Amino acid sequence: MKPDFSNLQLNNVIVHEVPKSFANREDNEPIRFSDIESSPTPDVLQRICDKFVGDLTKKGRAIVSLQDPKSRIPEIVGRYFQGSETAFIPMSQEIAQTLRDTQKGTNSGGLLLVSHATLGDEEGLLIAKIESETAMQAKFAQVNGKSTVTVSYLEDLLFHSQSKVYKIGLFLSSQSDIGGFAADQQSGGGNLAKFFLEDFLGCEYRGQPDELSKKFFEESIAWVNKTEISPSTKSKYMIALYSEMNSNFKDLAVDRFAATHIETGQQKDDYARHMKTNGVPDTPFEKNIRLIEKKISQMAYYFESNVLVVTPTSAIDDGTVQITGGDNEKLTLTVKDDLKDVKSRG
Repeated sequence: MKPDFSNLQLNNVIVHEVPKSFANREDNEPIRFSDIESSPTPDVLQRICDKFVGDLTKKGRAIVSLQDPKSRIPEIVGRYFQGSETAFIPMSQEIAQTLRDTQKGTNSGGLLLVSHATLGDEEGLLIAKIESETAMQAKFAQVNGKSTVTVSYLEDLLFHSQSKVYKIGLFLSSQSDIGGFAADQQSGGGNLAKFFLEDFLGCEYRGQPDELSKKFFEESIAWVNKTEISPSTKSKYMIALYSEMNSNFKDLAVDRFAATHIETGQQKDDYARHMKTNGVPDTPFEKNIRLIEKKISQMAYYFESNVLVVTPTSAIDDGTVQITGGDNEKLTLTVKDDLKDVKSRG
């Protein structure tokens, strides 16, 4: 359950500039570290905070430190919350250096904002990667006594009303482990860029219903595709999975799916072992398809001859698309429908 982010407050704030860099290049622009904290006016600080509150409320995803993170961020955050890291500015500079070390040539440079924050009674540490933007500004003006519109080019803009070029990580001290919430305005569907979540923050998604449902779906597909079974059985299991995800069941359960749809005892055991190894609970949990709603509405069949067939799952359910073929036969996919159109592709 998400906390009430409207209680978020930013206290100490510092900003460092972390330019774009490339591996194996000695002429990369250096980090521009701030030596003192920033001093935004109360109004500016509140506007920044309101921006973060809105994004965490709408797109915030629960995160937790990876078991063996390559990033130093979980360690830095842990030291800070334990009180052994008391100097806020050096700590923020270490975070900026971690961002620089993590970034590849494909990652944009930008500003790193670090803030000692509070969320109600909880202590927090907020980390935001922000990219500056440009825009045009139009103003009415008087030139030689006549009205006109002047247009000027503005650089280094931050947080305009439609801005989407920033990512936020909020770590909370009340967590029994290193974790909190994160939001990424640049990624769709509430997802976080792998670079920001795993490579930089050293975290992964925490097990909420939508996260677990997504993992159940993806790991079931992974098991079907890696298991040596006939094409017809593979198709049968995939159709069953899509049906399960679209069913009226309020929960998902590995043992129920295995008992209902998987054919042999050995396969049932192998499936359960695969799911548990990859973080899917072996007890029932609430189903929430928010993160995979589009994915479970269609199925794609890839054939050895490079033929690709994409069909709505509803067309399989109502018999418009039929898949036949025994264990030792090639699959036959039949479409019984009126042809609507034929188009070139490529």
